[in-house]
Amino acid sequence: MYSKNFSENIIAEISVNGELYKTVSLNEDKSFIIDKIPNIKLEIKDKKIRFIESDCPDKICINTNFIGTVGQMAVCLPNKVSVKIVPANENIENYDTII
Repeated sequence: MYSKNFSENIIAEISVNGELYKTVSLNEDKSFIIDKIPNIKLEIKDKKIRFIESDCPDKICINTNFIGTVGQMAVCLPNKVSVKIVPANENIENYDTII
């Protein structure tokens, strides 16, 4: 088992309908709309990301708040959008555990 702290160099993978839509750096604070689903807006702040707008009925994705640790994920099920925190420039498949 190998552990590594990835907190310095992480990105967010955004998927739509189970397909990777884009990856974004968490180094710059900004908010943006997902082009494929314009009713979804995400915000990056302090190296974390969150859903800030969605037309889904339950708003669980918005209530998830910020995520910023490798392995964390936020999902808007009705719109089929997911955001997952992963290490940048690293192949995590080589590790048994990420702490």
